[in-house]
Amino acid sequence: MGEAGKTLLKEKYQVCLLIYGFKTLVFLSGLALALAGISSPVYLFPAFLLLLPSVLGILRAAWRYHLMERQFPEHRQEMGKTRWRVILLDFLVNFLVLYNIAKAKSMKSISWRGREYRMG
Repeated sequence: MGEAGKTLLKEKYQVCLLIYGFKTLVFLSGLALALAGISSPVYLFPAFLLLLPSVLGILRAAWRYHLMERQFPEHRQEMGKTRWRVILLDFLVNFLVLYNIAKAKSMKSISWRGREYRMG
């Protein structure tokens, strides 16, 4: 990989880390404010605003799942068994992607099918 490719890869890592880190920070901040809102209601509105993107993401996943059920009615009964697992998995993907980006950034090489590949 040339020097330009390494620079582009480094920039992609930084952008992905920034985006998914920000999404995770917003959610955790909203959760902290919601817990603080138990003792003082003044924190509830900011908590609502910070948790709103996560709630909208879960609603979007539920709508997508509903559309899939309509598209494939013959599989509706099978799909109904896993509905909430799939919807909540969509929510947890942000944490998983953030972890994988951080882990990949710290790796010097990977081994795949008996071959060793150097990273950058």
